[in-house]
Amino acid sequence: FTSLARRVFSLAGGAAAKRLDKVGRLLLMHQAVDRLKDNLEVYRLAAFKPELLQVLIDAADELTACGATPEMLMELSGSVDFPEKLTEISIIIETWKKLIGDTGIDPADTLIKAKERLSQCDFGKDCDVYIDSFTDFTAPERDIINLLLTRADNVTVAFTCDTLMPDGAGAFDVVRAAAAELISTAEKLRIKTEIVRLKEPFNRPRGLASLSTGLFDSAATKTSGKSCVRIIEAETFLDECRVTASRILSLVREGKCRFNEVGIALRDVE
Repeated sequence: FTSLARRVFSLAGGAAAKRLDKVGRLLLMHQAVDRLKDNLEVYRLAAFKPELLQVLIDAADELTACGATPEMLMELSGSVDFPEKLTEISIIIETWKKLIGDTGIDPADTLIKAKERLSQCDFGKDCDVYIDSFTDFTAPERDIINLLLTRADNVTVAFTCDTLMPDGAGAFDVVRAAAAELISTAEKLRIKTEIVRLKEPFNRPRGLASLSTGLFDSAATKTSGKSCVRIIEAETFLDECRVTASRILSLVREGKCRFNEVGIALRDVE
């Protein structure tokens, strides 16, 4: 979605707008709380505690992801046990957003701004849209998908789960909910939906298939023919990195792939 937002901004304007970094967001949150401190009780001292300022920023980001606004928080404050806390969070976030608006664009609002710009251009019209590697979607992401549903020729979304039926494994509940919501939205828009179940991976090399199926099997498995899988034992993590980098350079020099087509999976980035 970030790449999509950049393309939309380049077409409909907004690409030159300044994006705040982490420090800038923190400084503006400090400024927002400092302006309001005389009217605050719960968060009066937050301006002097960077860790509490970050908690407020994280709360604001979570609200944005859920599609909630400071106004919604204010309305909700009357029905909770600690209305002062919600009221102050609502006022602080609203003030913080206004300060950001006077300075640049909050990274958390990138997709919200992209959706607004998307409404002003014809990006996605008569196109085939493919969405993969998601388990669910935030509210801004759903808004963009819903808009693309109305203008694209086809929108294909790939999910990994056992079944879309409610009796599936609990581990895929989030995925099923996301798929069900997309189907419901399409039906409300009177858009035809089709569910395609892939039973076997396509174009997966034999060696990689054997590795993935036998990796956690106590019984040893053997494959015949030339394999695309190489297992290398290195003394240090740095040696592993050097071998990997050398292999990537060889593949690129031989013309078998490009750098942006290479993916590296790590157990632990540390």
